[in-house]
Amino acid sequence: MNLPIIATTESSPELRENLATKAEVSGSGHAKTNPFKKERSRFQKIVRQMRSSESFEALLNNAVAAIQQELQASRLLIYRFDNNQTGRAIAEAMNSDWIPMLNEVISCNLFGRKQAVEYGKRDFTLVGKGTNNSPTPHQQKLLDNFQIISSLALPIFIHSHGTELNKMWGLLVAQQCDHSRQ
Repeated sequence: MNLPIIATTESSPELRENLATKAEVSGSGHAKTNPFKKERSRFQKIVRQMRSSESFEALLNNAVAAIQQELQASRLLIYRFDNNQTGRAIAEAMNSDWIPMLNEVISCNLFGRKQAVEYGKRDFTLVGKGTNNSPTPHQQKLLDNFQIISSLALPIFIHSHGTELNKMWGLLVAQQCDHSRQ
């Protein structure tokens, strides 16, 4: 039985490059499609769009637009914490049918956790229909106010120069407003 090889950010660059560009050959001699090559190409496209940015605001806008398109999410936003319980959407890309969140002061528990520090303890947080994390009545009201069916939040850390610590800065949030997603 052949077990898959998984490359992570901890893997050597040579291993990641080899896995990303090498196609396996099946027993019949035909090359299989390599999923790493497709993912790498998609990622490089997003990076190119971000690198073309001339300002921080343009960088954020290019990032949310490219990621929203790639994920086919109803809304994608970058949420910056103002304090441990609130923040605001500082960049947003969405389909036109939904209530915008840009520049709105929003309780961080909308995205599934009560306080900002709780997001840093997990790789991601899911909330809404079709997830294992059912919203509280207060969260459901917030979700309904912004027409959100399900939401995925990933923490954004900023590395502080001169220290080994990463500071919790905000969230990258993908939302579905028209249907739930698994």
